[in-house]
Amino acid sequence: MRKLPSAPGVLSSVSCPNLATGLALSLLLLLGWIPLVSAQSTDSKSGQIISESARALVRVCGNRSIERRMDAMKKLSAFPLDVRIPALVDGLKSWNPKVRSFCCFQMGALGAASSLGSLARMSLKDPNSTVRGDALRAYKRLGVKSVGPEMIQPFITVLGGPEPMLRIRAAEALGTLGQAGAVPALMKAFNVQNGGGAYRAPSNHVFIGSEKALVTDFDVEIAQAAVIADPKISHVRQGAQLEARILALDAHLVIRQKVAVGRALESLTGQNYGANQKMWSLWWASLGSNEKQYKDSTSSSVDESAVAPEK
Repeated sequence: MRKLPSAPGVLSSVSCPNLATGLALSLLLLLGWIPLVSAQSTDSKSGQIISESARALVRVCGNRSIERRMDAMKKLSAFPLDVRIPALVDGLKSWNPKVRSFCCFQMGALGAASSLGSLARMSLKDPNSTVRGDALRAYKRLGVKSVGPEMIQPFITVLGGPEPMLRIRAAEALGTLGQAGAVPALMKAFNVQNGGGAYRAPSNHVFIGSEKALVTDFDVEIAQAAVIADPKISHVRQGAQLEARILALDAHLVIRQKVAVGRALESLTGQNYGANQKMWSLWWASLGSNEKQYKDSTSSSVDESAVAPEK
């Protein structure tokens, strides 16, 4: 088989009607039998093939073979930025965690602020802890350059949301991002469960003991030759009545959230109070007017729709 001529636009006459064709073309591209199309090409069919090829290269970047991964990365770097970014975003949906991690790293390295929303979502919602860590590091790297302190706002929003696991991950992320503006929100999070402000567990009363019935007297009635005595019954109760609070099945998540919040506060403030809510409250109160150094973040230029709770 001879190689096709490497003239710009050579793919403009080839269409990609289905996935199988796209994968076949991508394989030919990887093997070097089809050259990359010129970045200036405006032909829609060529653009479709370029996009399919970029997506295929992204998938190869999760391959076990180092040689194939390196070759795919090299070829992917030849694509223009407006082709690589959509391919990487599409790669975040891959079943392979190595592909998702690669996409997160690349999106952070490319420096496109439009990727912040996707990276924030991956750092909170991806099922793989390694991918979440890679996404958060990429988010921090990109956020520091593009939006600065405002990058913490999506995580503050999630911290006050209804999903316990996302609140825990948001607290951990705020500690990693290292922005002092997250301290007021973390202080509030000590008393927040299910996104409902100060939390008080539902309660009821439980009686533990015994109750006995005793005949204490008789009500005597005399009528002609008959005597009737109705017994009077009294009850004696022994035991204790307690107030019980019901923490429900997610009590362990409440504890984990407090631990995560405590660690984040330690990282941001340098204090060492762990998950001790009382000590943190005393420290916060002792700051007085000095708490202004921890300004609450109220605005954001990051698209928060990617991390919003699913309806």
